Amino acid sequence: MLNQQGAGEEARVEAARRALRSYLENVIFDESNEEGELLRQALFASRDPASCDALRRRLLAEAALWGPGSPEWRALEEGDSTILSGRLLQLHTEVLLDGAGRIARAMVSLD
Repeated sequence: MLNQQGAGEEARVEAARRALRSYLENVIFDESNEEGELLRQALFASRDPASCDALRRRLLAEAALWGPGSPEWRALEEGDSTILSGRLLQLHTEVLLDGAGRIARAMVSLD
């Protein structure tokens, strides 16, 4: 059984995973979203449609597992906020949680 702190951390990580999946689907995969254009081009421009679909599936699958144990994983306390940071495949990935544990920002980028 998890102690209260462990349960809180697990809830924060799961919220971050949901935010990351949402960011992938609504920013990176959505061709009408200009915010994701640079990363979308870097990831998908030179791939055929089948390998684009495979990469989308892999990114979402990895996002579902992202958290402690991911490469370069760390949780940084910054004031009353927490930044969860690590690698998703080889992409720099951050999720910012406010003091109440709500998602303030998610980001995936090339270094």
